[in-house]
Amino acid sequence: MRRYIYQPYQAQKFEKGAAGRRLALVKAAGAAAASAKLLQNASENAKADPTLCKTVAGPLNSLSTTLSGLTSSLGTGTFSPALLGGLGGAVTGLLDSTSKAGVEVTEQPTDL
Repeated sequence: MRRYIYQPYQAQKFEKGAAGRRLALVKAAGAAAASAKLLQNASENAKADPTLCKTVAGPLNSLSTTLSGLTSSLGTGTFSPALLGGLGGAVTGLLDSTSKAGVEVTEQPTDL
């Protein structure tokens, strides 16, 4: 997501008239859709476990829903920076829930 959504956003590739905008939107929509599907699968797995169901199923579902909205927004070309703010809030909620459950999640550096 960082490579195809966050970095192009920082480089203003999603702005109208930006060089490579269409390709950046297509890549971002694909990355968001793949991430949303993976999060949906993780949410279903969390719902099957009684402990995870109480702690992370809700935040995972929220994050998946936010990514789905981002996917449709990027697909139609109506990207809004507010959507990334919502995505950040959903990620923070998930990290808070895992921390309260005693599971520390650390970001792994990647060159993607």
